[in-house]
Amino acid sequence: MVGVKILEVAENSSAASAGLHMGNVITEMDVAPIHTTDDLAAVLTQRGPGSRVNVTYLFRTNLGWMAKQTSLILARGD
Repeated sequence: MVGVKILEVAENSSAASAGLHMGNVITEMDVAPIHTTDDLAAVLTQRGPGSRVNVTYLFRTNLGWMAKQTSLILARGD
C-alpha cells in the first residue's frame, strides 16, 4: 500500500468534517499522487488556507482496503 497514513484527526477540523479518520491512507491530492509525507507537504505548500482540495484515500473494511474521494477546505494547521 502506498500513501500517507493519517495518525490523528482533530475534532471539528476540516479533515474531520470531510470524513477523514485516523488510520485512513491518503493516496492522492488534487490528482497528484501521494507516496510520502514530502509529497503531501509539497501539495499543501502550493495551496493556502481557504483552498479547496480533492483527496483520494483508502479506508479499511471487512473486505480489505477501499478507495474513497472527498474534498475539504484547508484551514490553518490542516
